[in-house]
Amino acid sequence: MKRGSMRLLTIKSPFPQANLKLKVLEPPDSCHENLRERVYSGSYDKPFIVDNSRRRFLHFDFSAIQSAMELENPQRLALAYTRKMMAFLLFNRSPKRILLLGLGGGSLRQVLLFQLARRCTDGSRSERRCHLASR
Repeated sequence: MKRGSMRLLTIKSPFPQANLKLKVLEPPDSCHENLRERVYSGSYDKPFIVDNSRRRFLHFDFSAIQSAMELENPQRLALAYTRKMMAFLLFNRSPKRILLLGLGGGSLRQVLLFQLARRCTDGSRSERRCHLASR
């Protein structure tokens, strides 16, 4: 697939009351049932997103959450470990530059850009598919 042609395919939950959407990096004509089964069984080998209309979660599998974002307040860090990563501001309130290695879902970078808008934030990612999913 060419870089520009990769899109997130949205698969709605089979349970209407769940209000969940599963988003995967697959062509639009992919079989939703097959993809849903692969994700839930753990055999899907790409990052995926679960959206429950309040929060958006990035996963590699369901054993852990890679990243989370509050959809109504994206500048709020939803996970405790990302809030702890901001503790460096206790020691340096005005960093000139910030380097992030491994951007995950991008929530930390988004908050840094919002709170420290005039600072230069550099990021590096080794997993291209994760970057595409986090957009």
